[in-house]
Amino acid sequence: MSLDDVEKCVAPGQSGQWNSLYVLLGVILIPVALPFVLMECFYRLRVKRYRNELAEKVVLITGASSGLGESLAHAFYKSGCKLILAARRIEELERVKKDLLGLDVGTVTFPPVILPLDLAELNDIPTFALKALEIHNQIDILVNNGGISVRATAISSAVDIDLKLMVVNYFGSVALTKGNSIIS
Repeated sequence: MSLDDVEKCVAPGQSGQWNSLYVLLGVILIPVALPFVLMECFYRLRVKRYRNELAEKVVLITGASSGLGESLAHAFYKSGCKLILAARRIEELERVKKDLLGLDVGTVTFPPVILPLDLAELNDIPTFALKALEIHNQIDILVNNGGISVRATAISSAVDIDLKLMVVNYFGSVALTKGNSIIS
C-alpha cells in the first residue's frame, strides 16, 4: 500500500496524517497482534484442561526436598494432586510440606505425605514402595528425581564414588520403579 493509496482513504474534513496512522496501525497491528492474542487464549485453555486432568492423581516425587523435586511438588500441588514426597532429608521435606500447605490455591488440595527414602539402600526400596502404595492404594505418576552428583573430574574421582553414583542415580530409580508393582 503506497502513501497515495492511504491518502485516498482520508475522509473529508479529517487530517491526512491521523487517518494514515490509523490505516497503518490497522494494517500492521491487527495481523501481528491477533495471532499472539489467539495463541495466549489457546495456551491458557490448554493449561487449564491439563490441570483438570491431573486433579486427584497420586504423585510420588523422589528428591522432593529441594531443587527440581521441590518445584515439581509445588506444580503438582497447585493442580490438585495427592502428593507423596520422598527424600533423605526429612527436615527439608517438612519445610516443603509447610510451604505447600501455606499456598493459596483455588482447587481442592490434599495434605502432602512425607516418607523418608535413601536410594542408596536398595534393600529398603521394596518396603518403601509398599508404604507408598498403602497411603493411597496406587501411584499414578512416579517422578524419579532423587540423585546425587560429584563435583570432580572422571580421572580424579575414585571408582567407589562412581559405584555410589550408579547405585543412587540409576539402580535406585530402577528398583523403585519395579518395587512391589509401583507401576501397573
